Amino acid sequence: VLPTGGGLRISVAELKVTVANASWVSGAAGDGAENMKPAGYMSVAALNGDKGQPTKVYFENGFEADAKAVAKAAGLPESTVEARPPEVSIEASGKNAQVIVILGDGFDPAKPGADGGDAATSTPPGVATTAAG
Repeated sequence: VLPTGGGLRISVAELKVTVANASWVSGAAGDGAENMKPAGYMSVAALNGDKGQPTKVYFENGFEADAKAVAKAAGLPESTVEARPPEVSIEASGKNAQVIVILGDGFDPAKPGADGGDAATSTPPGVATTAAG
């Protein structure tokens, strides 16, 4: 796949993005996925993630610039962007994405970047959370 400029690996229309709702805000993933479309993201899946996770934007190896662009389109700070850990607590169908957006604890759709999803308050990479039941 050829770069598309600005460090992006593929076009925004081809990038596979998953938006997972790990917050207590009903419909956050669906709304988040819809909000990505005006920026050109067409391959966006909305699904659920385990509650208790911080807001993060995870990327597969080589897709960091793409993840930063996704974070910006989602209204999330660049500090939420991290390399994808070995396990991400979301529905299996969303794990094949090149970029995974977790809308986690404290997510407020009116202020998407205000939940403090930075390294100081987040779960360390590679530490998966699971829901009871």
